[in-house]
Amino acid sequence: FSYETGKVVVLEEYNESHLVHITCKKCKGSILHMVVTTPLGASAVGIITDLSAMEVVKLRKKPAVSEDDVLEFHKFIQKRHNFEKIIQKA
Repeated sequence: FSYETGKVVVLEEYNESHLVHITCKKCKGSILHMVVTTPLGASAVGIITDLSAMEVVKLRKKPAVSEDDVLEFHKFIQKRHNFEKIIQKA
């Protein structure tokens, strides 16, 4: 990976926690990191994403998907035998 300073965006900060979006200048791949600093050091958890930094900010403001939402969607898919065709049209 090859990172540029301008492609490292701190999206949120809360106490010692930082949500950071990083984009590789070579492959244009992005990673979303949660970085936590403590007196003992720093730790980070990252996930590869296709979201831009601005998309992450927008989605963070949306309500979380609940278990009921997932079950309702599952039932919706089961009722629609042509669900794959609907998705392909989108």
